[in-house]
Amino acid sequence: MTDTVNRKNPPTIHSLSAFNLVKPESERLSNGICLHHIQAGVQPVVAIQLIFKAGNWFAPSKETAYFTARLLNEGTKNKNSSQIAEETDKYGAFLEISTGNDYCHVELYALTKHLPPLLDLLRELLTQASFPEQELQKVKDISVQNLKVSLEKTSFVASQHFKAAIFGAMHPYGSEMTAESIANVQRNDLATFYQQAYLKQPFEVLTAGCLVPADLQRIKDWLSSFQLDVQPTFASQPPAMVLTAKKHKLYIEKENVMQTSLRIGKPLFLRTDADYIATKVMNEILGGYFGSRLMANIREDKGYTYGISSTMAFSKNAGYLLIGTDVGKEVREATVEEIFKEIDLLKKEKLAKKELEMVKNYMKGVFVNSLNTPFAIAEKYRTVYLFDLPADYYQSYIQAIDSVTIKQVAEMANKYLAGDYIEVLVG
Repeated sequence: MTDTVNRKNPPTIHSLSAFNLVKPESERLSNGICLHHIQAGVQPVVAIQLIFKAGNWFAPSKETAYFTARLLNEGTKNKNSSQIAEETDKYGAFLEISTGNDYCHVELYALTKHLPPLLDLLRELLTQASFPEQELQKVKDISVQNLKVSLEKTSFVASQHFKAAIFGAMHPYGSEMTAESIANVQRNDLATFYQQAYLKQPFEVLTAGCLVPADLQRIKDWLSSFQLDVQPTFASQPPAMVLTAKKHKLYIEKENVMQTSLRIGKPLFLRTDADYIATKVMNEILGGYFGSRLMANIREDKGYTYGISSTMAFSKNAGYLLIGTDVGKEVREATVEEIFKEIDLLKKEKLAKKELEMVKNYMKGVFVNSLNTPFAIAEKYRTVYLFDLPADYYQSYIQAIDSVTIKQVAEMANKYLAGDYIEVLVG
């Protein structure tokens, strides 16, 4: 006779108190390139991430940063865009180039046996990009069309205006491309920025996977052969931002739409701030996961939306809190009222121990579950390097979450949820 399970009783929750994360091997090469390798996994695959200081922060304009990165694999002195794509496909590799507020990321995923030809191809893209005029015009046309489509979406417009309000429309983090600014992009501007940001500057490299010593040495030799200026050549950039929000409420009406997109938020500290973990726990309670207070109130109780979230967003030189949702036009003001009601409750009412423990267990579980591949581990260390966090930051992450108290959550709420907010409503 077998024991029966009482389905009315939930399973016991076992709290995670410690977690050992694979540590990278780091080495700074003679040309200034810093290589971090994570030896993990059993399959003969590798991810190579090259990180350049070539995002909006370092570029003359957002357009220059974006189109320079976008055209890296659209033509070299010896290959056109089709040949580059065919060679990547031939080896079953995946190549992605993306740019953001601070950096450009060039990522290659491949079988280790194909490293020699793929490293040759990657070198060609990084040192011989030709920025063909025809390809540039094609990418500009596509970008303008995509922008026109995006500008019809209330969520896109709301996010644009929120960033402009918090940073200023002329700041690298707050500027947005327009059809006119895209049309004004010139090939020579891209080539000049390419020379500065990609050909001369040392860059960070993260590799992850199951590499035999010979493969890792091959990558080191490949990186060492880049001829770079060890001393930075960029002009001075704006300083890290200490943002002070002024109360700002903007409503943009759009006809023929059923919903209003809401973006509500305020400035925060930098990612390196000592209050980060405690504030993250506080934000998780407010709106950081499906069981959060904002979800319970505005989705489950009021039925105003399918989803609402509160996010702590960080670039290297600034951070902010953002609450976002889409609701029916007829309940937009009621939704704003309920959002601030939940903010006030978190500031004024004592948090229940059970709620805090549940959120901390959820956060720890999500963290551990996010580390199921060598590539995912590399993503965590990328955050460490790009935000100048302590090398053992994630080794002690679980303990840092566990150490957050009810008193700290209240302190963070009253410290960072008080004051003026930026409110943008579109729709």
